[in-house]
Amino acid sequence: MTRLAFSILLCLLCLSCITDDAPTGNVYVQVGDRLPAFTVELTDGSTFDSSASGGSVTFIMFFDTTCPDCRATLPRVQQVYEAYRDRGVRFALISRAEGAADVAAYWAQEGLTLPYYADGTRTLYDLFADATIPRIYIADSQGAVCYMHTDNPLPTADILSDELSALLEQ
Repeated sequence: MTRLAFSILLCLLCLSCITDDAPTGNVYVQVGDRLPAFTVELTDGSTFDSSASGGSVTFIMFFDTTCPDCRATLPRVQQVYEAYRDRGVRFALISRAEGAADVAAYWAQEGLTLPYYADGTRTLYDLFADATIPRIYIADSQGAVCYMHTDNPLPTADILSDELSALLEQ
């Protein structure tokens, strides 16, 4: 009985970030595509306009603070943010469907400083895909998606740093 309970728990944990997604698993923005146009105000007071890159590399991450894979990825992204925020990389983290209060509480608890937008309606996420978080898009200075990551496998800070460095060197 204990072995069965453990197996069920393990399966639920592995599926925890995707079970509430649409079953189709459509991805609307792939590597090589341009970022969809949207504008949001981030928590640092800046306006993030995906179509106005201004010659900057862009890093977008969709997350949910209750997702174990997102929780594992956020500290890695924080590390990358600290290394690249002053090197011409624009960062925008967007909650997939959480409200501002929940995200702010998690940010405070974890000591995160990444600028984010709490999209409680899931509107922005649905421009990109209808399944799987975390979802990271890294676009070049022209707004073309060069790298995309999800939860399989979770990207390391080194991988994300290498990708950003490669785009900054172009």
